[in-house]
Amino acid sequence: MGILDSGISLDGVDESATGDYSPVPDGQYTIEAVKFESREYGSGNEGVDVQFSITGPTHQGRRVFETFVLTGKNTTVALGRIKAFMRSAGIDVDTVPLNNQTLSQAMNRPIQANICTKPGTNGYPDKNAVKSFLSGNTQAPAPQAQAAAPQMQAPQAQAQAPQGNQPVNWAN
Repeated sequence: MGILDSGISLDGVDESATGDYSPVPDGQYTIEAVKFESREYGSGNEGVDVQFSITGPTHQGRRVFETFVLTGKNTTVALGRIKAFMRSAGIDVDTVPLNNQTLSQAMNRPIQANICTKPGTNGYPDKNAVKSFLSGNTQAPAPQAQAAAPQMQAPQAQAQAPQGNQPVNWAN
């Protein structure tokens, strides 16, 4: 028996209560991937849609949606971005392939990300997007610590960490 089989009363429900879906302010947030779906797009390319939930420091529960197109002419950026997401979630992307199992392991893990606002197009309103996934800890780094970190890290670790939106070849 499903939920609709029980008959939900809509008496007294305010139809105008739609919620606030305006973009959150640009900045660094803690987010978690909560859902993903592999799909084929109208172009014939294939990819993954990932839904992120903001967990802090403000705007908890708000959602950010990302699309990673993994086939087609230019997959370098999408592969680099999904690799940065997976690494920030603690997945050893250098030793495991991208598949449903490894993507499932990245779900519900707190990560740091820079969120930005993309202007709306074709009549759609502005929306949030992940500008970059941040590797390392789940605390917001101090600006001075960010500048000093590359000098303090071992060269091997520095070479593996994706920086911002820089493409990373994960196709090997």
